[in-house]
Amino acid sequence: MKSTLVMVVAVLLAGCGPAMQSSGRGSGPDAAAGSAVIATVRLPDFGVDVATGADGRAYVAVPGNKLVIVDPNAAAVAATVEVDGEPYAVAVTPDARRAYLVDLRGEEVSVVDTAAAKQTSRIPMGTMQRPSLRPTAAASRDGTRVYVANTARDHLFVIDTRADEIAHDLFLDFHPADVAVSADGHFAYVVGCRLVCTDGTLIILDTDTYQEVRRMMLPFVPTAMAVTPDGRRAYVADGREAQVSVVDLVGQKLLMTIPVGPEPVGIAMNATGTAVYVTSFRNGTLAVISTGTNDVVGTTPVGGSPRAVVVSRDGTRAFVTHSTSTLSIVDLARLGR
Repeated sequence: MKSTLVMVVAVLLAGCGPAMQSSGRGSGPDAAAGSAVIATVRLPDFGVDVATGADGRAYVAVPGNKLVIVDPNAAAVAATVEVDGEPYAVAVTPDARRAYLVDLRGEEVSVVDTAAAKQTSRIPMGTMQRPSLRPTAAASRDGTRVYVANTARDHLFVIDTRADEIAHDLFLDFHPADVAVSADGHFAYVVGCRLVCTDGTLIILDTDTYQEVRRMMLPFVPTAMAVTPDGRRAYVADGREAQVSVVDLVGQKLLMTIPVGPEPVGIAMNATGTAVYVTSFRNGTLAVISTGTNDVVGTTPVGGSPRAVVVSRDGTRAFVTHSTSTLSIVDLARLGR
C-alpha cells in the first residue's frame, strides 16, 4: 500500500509544480521584455491558489495560514488574514464577500469575511486518510454553494454558504484533481485519475440530486480544468504531456489536443467563454487559447514557475501565482495582441 501511495504522489506531482514545498521566499519572477505582465506584488510566501470576485481584487492562498488580499489597481497587498490550517485552495463567492480556504491536509475549510478581513468560522471535513496532493474548490455563480474536491479522502464536499456547513458529502472512486460548476449551477464537473494515475476520469453530477449523469475516461492524467459557460466543452490541462485537451461533454468524447508549454499547471476561462488561459510551470509562460478556433493565439513570459491563474470578471486582467513569493498581474489585451 505504501509503494502505491508513493507512485500516486509522484505521478500527480508531475506537471503540478512542487505541491508540498517549504516557503519560496526568493525574489519575484523577472518577466522578459515584451511581457504582458504589468505589475508584480510581493507576497509573504509563495501563492498556491488565487481567486477573484466582483470587487476585482485577487485573493491568494499562501502557506503558513494566510489569505492575502491584493488590490490590483494599487498593485499592493490590501490585507493579510490569518486562518486556521495550511490553506492550499481558495474559492470566493461572486460578490466577493466571503472566501473559503481548503486546508492542504483536507481536514478543514476556513471561512473569511473579506470586508472585515477576518476568519469567521471553520468547517471540519474529517481526518486525512492519505497524503493530500492538491485540494481544489469552486463557488457556484449564485454564491450559495462551494464545491471542495478533497484528495485527502477522495470526496466531494458541497458547502451551503448560507449556513457555512457541509450540505453533501460524496465519495469519489478516483482522486479528484479539479472541480468546476456550470454557469446555471445545475451541474458540477470533477476531473481526476484512478489508482496509480495512468489515465483520467471526468464525471458530471446533477447538483439537485448529486447523482452522476455522465462519465468519461480520458487517455491522460489531468491537472486542471475549465468548462465553457454553456457546459458543452471542457478544457483540461495535461501536465505530463504539455497539452490542453478539448473534451466534448455532450458527445462524451475527446475532440482534440492543443500543444502548450511544458507542465501546464493552471487553467482559467474568461466569463464569456471565448478564451482559455494556461500557465506552463517549466518555461514560465502564460498562453491564451481561442475557444472559437482552439488555437493558441498568444503567449507571454510571466516569470519563473507559474502555478494558478484566474481571470478578472471584466476579462481585462489575469492573476498568476508562482512558486516564489510573487503575484503577477497580466494585461490580457496586451496578451491578446
